[in-house]
Amino acid sequence: MKNIPVLLLLMLNIRMLGSEQPAPAELLQELVQSQQKTHSAIGWVDAGRLEFIVFSNKPAMQDHALPGPPLWGASVHAASGQVLGGLKANGKQTFVALRDGKVLWENPDLISQDAPEVSPNGKVLILNARDKKTGADGLLLVENQGQKITQISRDGKNPSWSSDESRFVYEEKGEAVVYDLPSQRKQRVGVGTSPSWSPDGKWITYKTAKSQFVLADARGEVQRTLVEGKGVLTRLYWSPDSDYLMYVRKSKVSGSLNCPDAKDVVAYRLGDGQSAAIYQVCEGYPFWMLRWVQLPSNVPLSVTGN
Repeated sequence: MKNIPVLLLLMLNIRMLGSEQPAPAELLQELVQSQQKTHSAIGWVDAGRLEFIVFSNKPAMQDHALPGPPLWGASVHAASGQVLGGLKANGKQTFVALRDGKVLWENPDLISQDAPEVSPNGKVLILNARDKKTGADGLLLVENQGQKITQISRDGKNPSWSSDESRFVYEEKGEAVVYDLPSQRKQRVGVGTSPSWSPDGKWITYKTAKSQFVLADARGEVQRTLVEGKGVLTRLYWSPDSDYLMYVRKSKVSGSLNCPDAKDVVAYRLGDGQSAAIYQVCEGYPFWMLRWVQLPSNVPLSVTGN
């Protein structure tokens, strides 16, 4: 896992670690309209703050303080208003669920190793973690407000929910695997890593052994190649309307002295395959935490320069 404690320091320098990127006007304007319609963004949650990109003629990073104690490696579930993640206090770690800054539930035995993937209804979590009480370690299913924990796979990672929340896809020993909750059975989708299920339930993306990101239907039948995976540093993450994907790649433009080791945040339109670098981050920025997230309704979008 990445070194999460350094993120508090990084938050103080966030404006120095990213910059706007030129993008095709037509695609960028469409992203602006989609963002306003769906109230979603590319961003991350940590240390009690939500950082996300606002699309405009000059896309910019926006900061929003979340109420309550500062959770790290957290995920936000916009529909319920919940924020779920790890909390460190007095040298101890505990997993906490918050709403409006108040603790809904906590499990001091659950030590998360990554941001949790929250089911569409906000009631079930999948995350890489360790349960000190039972000794379960790896990909864990967390139910009943942290009271029921099931080990799905010791080697599993990168989970992603189906739209009906009865299944999820994840990576296990170089294969993309679907786990069915009612039957508790696993089924291989394909040979590949970094799977991601579209919010509308129609598609699964994953990275093949040939380092290509492909689009497959829910049965695992590959429809087409999306992106050449060489240089791509993250999974492909879906927008809430399933019309776009985002990922981070090594920048094709050399970084300046003020922006060494530059990386591009890329938006990809599923309909025609058009893509564009819409933001650039620099060395030290926690790009691996970026997701396309549904923003809570009380988080404003300060769109300027359209």
